[in-house]
Amino acid sequence: MINTYLATRFLQHFFSSKSKKGHGIHSPFMYHLVTEVMNDKTDYPEFTEIEKLRLRLLADKRHITVEDFGAGSLRLSLNSRRRICDIARTALKPRRQAQLLYRLVKFFKPGHMIELGTSFGITTCYLSLANPESKLYTLEGAAEVLEIAKEHFQLLGISNITAIPGRFDETLPSLLDNCEKVDFAFLDGNHRKEPTLKYFTMLAKKSTDETIIVTDDIYWSAEMTEAWYHIQHHPLVTGTLDFFHFGIVFFRKDFLAPCHVKVRL
Repeated sequence: MINTYLATRFLQHFFSSKSKKGHGIHSPFMYHLVTEVMNDKTDYPEFTEIEKLRLRLLADKRHITVEDFGAGSLRLSLNSRRRICDIARTALKPRRQAQLLYRLVKFFKPGHMIELGTSFGITTCYLSLANPESKLYTLEGAAEVLEIAKEHFQLLGISNITAIPGRFDETLPSLLDNCEKVDFAFLDGNHRKEPTLKYFTMLAKKSTDETIIVTDDIYWSAEMTEAWYHIQHHPLVTGTLDFFHFGIVFFRKDFLAPCHVKVRL
């Protein structure tokens, strides 16, 4: 089924955004980020091993039970019984987007990261291996899905991930109570306006000048677009990069004026 809202927004984004070459971007920070980091074509060794896991998932015909507590990345009905391969086809972050997140983490080297929405752990592995010295907390509501993700972490020998099961409304506040700051966060677990804004606000309270928050599927629906608009105008936010599939949020105080840039991925 075609998401007509998403298709319409994509065309609007394409014709209103800057090219990947960075032409017309006035902020030196944003220009450097787009031209040197986002356009990095290096095929890092970690990519091959992670993508092998993706292929395994796409071929896995086992059935699991999935608890989806909202309009999450799995986009399934509550407590549905589904094949792993069918879930993987819709739930996994595409390779190109996941590798862009890898490059972002590799460049900034955030020490303390939080991911909302582990799914099968493909994007989690990208985030983790981009900076093995970091501490990554990943939260997931679907228990059987999380167990498969943990198997992947073990297969790749990853030791810097703490996987936390349960509802975000319960697990995120508890986690943040024990965090002095959040250096990087990826919101990919609930694609509705109010939960997205609630989780963003909680994370923003732990932000510093160097914090980066990435929000997924900002044009998936009208309410997610509204959420993105409110995020851009949050009093602590000083700049954003809009790649259509997700938005990157900055809290840097060295921007001379609010800086919001749309770029074609």
